[in-house]
Amino acid sequence: MPPVSAFVFEHVTSDDSLARLEPEWLELFARSGTRNPFAHPAWVRAWLQHFAPRADQRVIVTARFEGQLVAVAPLAARAHGPSLFHARSLELVGAGAALADRFTEMTEILVARERRRRTLRALLHHLTLERPTDWDWLVVTLPPDQGWFEDDWLPAAWLRRGARALHRATLPFVVMPLPSTWGEMPLKHNMKEAIRRSKNRLAAGAAPPEVLFAEGAETVTAIARLQELHSRRATVVGHRAHDDYFARDATARFARDGALALAGAGNATVAELNVGGATIASRLVLHANDALFLSYSGADPERWRLGAPTFLIAACIRRAIEQGDKLVNLSLIPDSAKLRWSEQLELHNEFVVVAPTQRAQRMFAAYWHARASRALRRRPTSAEPSI
Repeated sequence: MPPVSAFVFEHVTSDDSLARLEPEWLELFARSGTRNPFAHPAWVRAWLQHFAPRADQRVIVTARFEGQLVAVAPLAARAHGPSLFHARSLELVGAGAALADRFTEMTEILVARERRRRTLRALLHHLTLERPTDWDWLVVTLPPDQGWFEDDWLPAAWLRRGARALHRATLPFVVMPLPSTWGEMPLKHNMKEAIRRSKNRLAAGAAPPEVLFAEGAETVTAIARLQELHSRRATVVGHRAHDDYFARDATARFARDGALALAGAGNATVAELNVGGATIASRLVLHANDALFLSYSGADPERWRLGAPTFLIAACIRRAIEQGDKLVNLSLIPDSAKLRWSEQLELHNEFVVVAPTQRAQRMFAAYWHARASRALRRRPTSAEPSI
């Protein structure tokens, strides 16, 4: 196992430095094999510009081994209220900003496949030994291919003082492995019937349905239409309730800029179902290596009975198969609509490391108690637009 000293770490904070890093970062994104589109440099940089614009809010750590970039940990600093005496945490980009950013559903440290866990161990040692005054607790999420948080990812000195990584949450995503042809799709009978009914209802109209995938310059207007349809979908009465994610201008701006940044890199498109020149359903589709991620959606509530969202998802999956993709991620939180397509779950595990000081442990205990109390008082809402 390479010693921690074999890795060279750098903290990158400015937009100019991130821009210079981007060619290597993109190469690492491809080499890592990640299926997380939110780990793409374009999305991360858009997030930072909206939610962590100042250098003191950013802790972007890079790791090199024998001169090659092998990891990027895009962390942001958060302060936790005067009532908690300004406790400080470091969390991955997209985590901890639920009200302003309801779109970054997956977070991770981007790591090259080779020496993956050794690199994570070295990176955690660096953050604990070299930057211990930056934070009271650190939150990281590990996707399945990064495994579980091991004790030796923390330095021996910290372990002797009682430091441990606490498992905070498991994040379930509904996923569907893709065969080589649409005919081989292992769809349930009720799902096949839903697709057939939506196809027949759409075909019975005065104008034939047409599925378009907006790319390039067309993406700007397509995203605007998608956001409008999403907000209209939130007004539907009599079906599953949905929040309007775009009720706040700041949220709408970030969602637009993040999607456009990924589209500009070739990792996002907007799928639209048009009937008679009008868009009746729309969905943001993200891409990471050989996987598709179905992000937020919108639909015309006046044509809900046509089953347009189901028809559009089927079209997205057909296109993914044709392009050679291997997996579709139906997004976070299993619900009946997603589980109709697939019952396979992919579990991402979130861990929190509390610094081994009395102050940090007191602050985290107070934060955790307040967080649990808020969760008990919060009214139930949908975590993600139903597909």
